[in-house]
Amino acid sequence: MAGASYYIVWQRRTDAPMWETKVVETSALSASFPGVRADDWLFGVSAVSATGAQSPVASAVPGGQFAPLPKP
Repeated sequence: MAGASYYIVWQRRTDAPMWETKVVETSALSASFPGVRADDWLFGVSAVSATGAQSPVASAVPGGQFAPLPKP
C-alpha cells in the first residue's frame, strides 16, 4: 500500500469473532509461517503509516463472518 511504513499480520481462530494475535510486524510485502496449519487460522493484514495511523484489517474472509467457510 502506498504510504505504508510497515504491515501487521494478524491471526484468529476460524471460530473467533475478532482478530486475536499480532503475528508479525514487517515492511516486507510477503510473509510465510512454516508449520502453521492454515485450516486452524484466518490471517489478515493491516497497514501502518509513518504517523502510526493503522488501516482496518484486510482479509480474504469478510469481517464478521462466523459461519464455516464454504468448500471450494
